[in-house]
Amino acid sequence: MNTPGLLKLRLFAARHRRILIALLLSVALVATVGAGWAYANPGQTTDTDYRHPQSISGSVGTSAVVTGETSLYERGTRLSDRVVYLQGVTPNLTLGGQVDAPVGADVHQRLLLQYRATRDDHLVWDDTRVLAAGGARRLNTTVNVSRIRNRAGRIQGEFGAAATVNLRLKYVVDYETDRYEGTLNSTTPLTFTQRAYIVDGELAVEKTRTTAVTVTRQQSPDYGLIGLLVALGLLSAGGAAVLGLRDPLPSPDAEAEAVLRQRYAEWISSGRVPVFAAARRVEMESLADLVNVAIDSNDRVLYDREQDIYGVLREGGSLFWYGPDQTGLVDASMEWQTDGEPGGSFEDSTTGDFEAAFDPASEDADELFGMERDGSEAADEDRFGTEEGDSDDETLFSNLPDEE
Repeated sequence: MNTPGLLKLRLFAARHRRILIALLLSVALVATVGAGWAYANPGQTTDTDYRHPQSISGSVGTSAVVTGETSLYERGTRLSDRVVYLQGVTPNLTLGGQVDAPVGADVHQRLLLQYRATRDDHLVWDDTRVLAAGGARRLNTTVNVSRIRNRAGRIQGEFGAAATVNLRLKYVVDYETDRYEGTLNSTTPLTFTQRAYIVDGELAVEKTRTTAVTVTRQQSPDYGLIGLLVALGLLSAGGAAVLGLRDPLPSPDAEAEAVLRQRYAEWISSGRVPVFAAARRVEMESLADLVNVAIDSNDRVLYDREQDIYGVLREGGSLFWYGPDQTGLVDASMEWQTDGEPGGSFEDSTTGDFEAAFDPASEDADELFGMERDGSEAADEDRFGTEEGDSDDETLFSNLPDEE
């Protein structure tokens, strides 16, 4: 079914056929070249690789041997990695550090005790004591917690209410490998209650070092984009082929007429335009003008498919007509003047049906031959100079000279 949109599209294609073919071929060419370029040049990505990883880690374990009397533990029992130690039962705390590093790496461990006086989270005073230090992979030291507590008490007494004295253990590892060097550290608070001391946290360090390397990698072709470009190229080439090879090619005038007829379809009916019945004929410049005449007179437009003309016959015998082929109405008149039937020929009119097609007694005949009728046959006889019974041959050839 020819919808208005389809008719307009066909009209546009008919009017701009060469431009559309050139445009479609250009799109097909660009799409094909683009697909080839996309396949041959997939592009590159720049990534960062992390190479030569090396890990350094260290940790400190705590332990204490029960030396005092208690119902909780047997004397001589070693308590390890506890959070709470009873000061009267385990007065001595052993700290043991161990480092894991790559072969050939130089490491240095330090176990520190920090005294810090703070007020409102601001540091007022601090002092750091080295409990143990060494370059070996293992490091052990034992401290008397009672002495540490007593010194913290004396410092707190000096500050009074002006500051709060806190203690913390700090573990520091310095390392140097064939690629990397640096320092790792960890701290944990050491607090006291009336009967115990608390190591509230883990002293551990760990670090993995790598070397960042920028690597350029070739990407795989974007087959989705390539497929899209190939499809676009094929569709464009196919459209150009359809427009270029279609036979017969659509006529812009015919397509324009189809658009107009679709637009005015409610005012147009199919039928036979009565050309012979028209007393006056008015040719319109366009189908739109003819439809306006029909609308003004509340008539319908007749489309004569055989004659390929449109017509509106108004009261009084006026025929308003329009034909895409401007000879349509003339051809129709000739057909009517021959034998009264569509498709008649001049040869048919010269045979026995001539009177049916042309009446010599009509006013048209008077006009054609320049004669006036007086209603009598005698006038006709006088005009031609013959009477009944006279021979046509004698009248026509009586005055000719004799042949020698």
